[in-house]
Amino acid sequence: MRDEYELKLAVPRKHLSALEHHALIRAAARDEKKRSRLVTTYFDTPESGLRKRGMALRVRRSGQRRVQTLKVAADEAGSAHHHHEYEAEIEEDRPDISLIRPSRMRKLLTRDKLDRSLTPVFTTDIQRDSIPLRFADSDIELALDVGRIRTDKRKREVCEAELELTSGPRAGVIELALALCESVPFRLESRTKAARGYAMSKREVPRAVRAVPVGLTAKMGVGEAFEVVAQAAIVQLRANEAAFVETADAEAVHQMRVAVRRLRAALGLFAKALDRDTRSGLAAELRWLQRRLGAARDWDVFVSETLDPATAKLDGGEGIAGLRAAARSLRNDAYRRVRRTLDGRRYTRMLLSVELWLTDHAWLRAPGPGGDRRKTRRIRPYAQRRLGRWDAKLGADLARHATLSTAERHALRIRAKKLRYASEFVAGVFPGSGARDYVAGLKSLQDALGTANDLAIAERLLGELAGRMARNGFAPMEIASTVDPIRGWLASQQDDCTNRQGRAVRRCLESARFWS
Repeated sequence: MRDEYELKLAVPRKHLSALEHHALIRAAARDEKKRSRLVTTYFDTPESGLRKRGMALRVRRSGQRRVQTLKVAADEAGSAHHHHEYEAEIEEDRPDISLIRPSRMRKLLTRDKLDRSLTPVFTTDIQRDSIPLRFADSDIELALDVGRIRTDKRKREVCEAELELTSGPRAGVIELALALCESVPFRLESRTKAARGYAMSKREVPRAVRAVPVGLTAKMGVGEAFEVVAQAAIVQLRANEAAFVETADAEAVHQMRVAVRRLRAALGLFAKALDRDTRSGLAAELRWLQRRLGAARDWDVFVSETLDPATAKLDGGEGIAGLRAAARSLRNDAYRRVRRTLDGRRYTRMLLSVELWLTDHAWLRAPGPGGDRRKTRRIRPYAQRRLGRWDAKLGADLARHATLSTAERHALRIRAKKLRYASEFVAGVFPGSGARDYVAGLKSLQDALGTANDLAIAERLLGELAGRMARNGFAPMEIASTVDPIRGWLASQQDDCTNRQGRAVRRCLESARFWS
């Protein structure tokens, strides 16, 4: 078995040569570049039995040599790709299951008779330039891949670089990518060639992904618990990034923001066990990303929850059409900014920094008295103390909810959101169903306060739309006759919003504290 750990860099074709001839690559090279043509066919059952089990089976032909590889996902990687590989040289262009070692891996295929119905699914045809590197105590292979993925009826071009660890610490791969990204533009490719090939064969597009339970247990230490939570948030972020890049889906933007919020909540929950300087730096980058995603989400919510219902019963006309056109234009501008953010150096640097932070466990080396003990202590007593403190602060705000200012209610919403996510993280640590009821109360409060926030944002966006309509040649009277009914509709929602907040506050105050 071979343990594969690699980063995939999606590089624009015009910049591939700059990567190959980069000063860092020239200095780290340990041999000349080798060029090869790799024709790889992936096999599966008609029902995608291997794929559903997290496996990929391929036969790769390079010259006269044929190598069969069974890939099995090692864990849910964030920005890197981590697999176990089982290789064997074969004579034919079809898999030979009898050569898979060890036998337990072979039995995974034969037990359910998957081996009896294997057929080709797709093929990759790649020209690969390989350069062996030595960087930061790690042996790394740089592979520059240009070619295509083919199914019976479709094809997709490939231009990417792989940094694969051959020996040494994983940190070396990430540190090299961090150094390269300062001068070579690339995105971290979140999907393997196999994942892209399967999607082509099934005519699938990446879809928005919701957060899933992280599965913490009472036996975990604080450090291990943080790593599990943080990695889950990065997995969700990267999956929704792929969905947005492919489809510009509104839900993907929303779920990226959820992933960022969950990671920020994790930094707060585990703050006492983390290196302060590194945590502060990451928190600042996450706030930046949250803001960059925010405008697109604001326009999505405005169109679906304000503009559509508010204008449903209004007579159509040039004013409404102009308002919708302006909203569509401003939303598209916001989406283009999101795409530039995801393609940009700062986002890539942030992802790599998080990967490095988690991979070399720098967060486990926080200075100060008792630093190591804080990270190895059990999660249950730690969570009890942290949740108790957060809940007490929330309760103090809830007790005076009716007198809070707009800014204070916004802060209350953020506090409730963080406490909700933190409670979801540690729910499995505490037996019983109390966590579910407590989280449901927080969610109702978050939703009610969120509606009030959406109404305030809608007022601001209406002002932007009025300005855009004026620039598009609409007269002031026509703008007013279009915008004023929507402002009236917004005002009509306030009473219901206030009542919902009151009910949610009472529910939260009455909920049992599941960690007590």
